[in-house]
Amino acid sequence: MRRAFGTLLLTTACILPSNVTADEVVTLESLRWKHRVLLVPSVVDGRSHVKWSSESDAMRERDLVVFEEVDGTFRQWFPEPATKTTLKLSRDTERRVHGRVTLIGKDGGIKRHWKSDSAELPAAVFALIDSMPMRQREMREKKN
Repeated sequence: MRRAFGTLLLTTACILPSNVTADEVVTLESLRWKHRVLLVPSVVDGRSHVKWSSESDAMRERDLVVFEEVDGTFRQWFPEPATKTTLKLSRDTERRVHGRVTLIGKDGGIKRHWKSDSAELPAAVFALIDSMPMRQREMREKKN
């Protein structure tokens, strides 16, 4: 039973649809090689996270999907905040990301944690992504 459930999680849609009508669970494995993932706690250091809405074009360009932690569950916040898509993490990953802004690369690895979600954070996240070899290749291919 447990194995079947794990297989079901791994076979969940790899592309996050914009018309999700029921709760959908995705995993880091299902997002691997397609999206970079940013995990944002609903509250960091006693204040709400920075609203990234003005950065939507930059996030799309970098294949970034943002999940906000709400009551212990990571809910998709970008690109489709109205969906009921949730991110299922392993216990080890949950423990490592709890309470921190975390960037996970397309390869599924944790790239960096930030303790605070400040106004400068979007620029720092984009700069880190843009410095990655895979992103450099994406930018070169886009020019051609």
